[in-house]
Parts: sequence; structure tokens; C-alpha cells
Amino acid sequence: MNFEERIKSTQPDGIHINCIGTAFYITEVIPEERSVSQIEANTLIDKLDILDEPELGCLTIFRKDEVIAHGAVVSKLSPLTVTYRGDEPDIESNYKVMDKSVDELLKEYGANSIEYRKAPNSPN
Repeated sequence: MNFEERIKSTQPDGIHINCIGTAFYITEVIPEERSVSQIEANTLIDKLDILDEPELGCLTIFRKDEVIAHGAVVSKLSPLTVTYRGDEPDIESNYKVMDKSVDELLKEYGANSIEYRKAPNSPN
């Protein structure tokens, strides 16, 4: 399945799926879309190469200090946009897969760093 097909195959209402689980699924880091703990996420992230610049389809990790605040996938380079699953209970679009700019998500999740990781299915 290619990148776009993986996005289309995400569960429409992923109530028991977190943002990092969806990002790992879209990038083929894990075979099924599911919730992933911080410990498992960091283990999986450590196996992926760090990118100096974002690439289409790369895993995007927003961190608040050392903790993963949010996970997403780069879906557009200009303007830099990511596809992600909302997973905050008080947000109207909760649990939906959607697109938003990186700058908006940095503010929304209070992240103070962002990293890009090469995904197994990255088109580049």
C-alpha cells in the first residue's frame, strides 16, 4: 500500500488509537493502526534515521522536553503540512485524521522541539 492509500485506510473514528499509532501505521512502522505507548514509540523512533529536513511521508515527532507530545506524517512540503489523528478529548474533531500546518501543531501541543524521521514507506 502506498502513502496515500495508507492514509485513506485509517479508521474513521479511531477512539482507541492515538496520534503516534496512526503516524506509525501510515508510515508502515507498524502493520496495524493502534495505540502506542511512549516507551514503545521511543523504541520504534530510535530505529528510524533522523532527517535534517522534512521529506514527504516522513514521520514527524513533536516533543515537549523529552516527552512525545504529538506524532504526524508530512503530507505537503509547501506550506509544511502534516496528516495526523487528533487525540485530545476536548477538541471537536477528536479522533479524526486531518491535515494541519506544523506551526499550528507546535503551538497547539505546546511542543518545544520537532524531529523528522525517515519512514519505511517514504516516497523519497
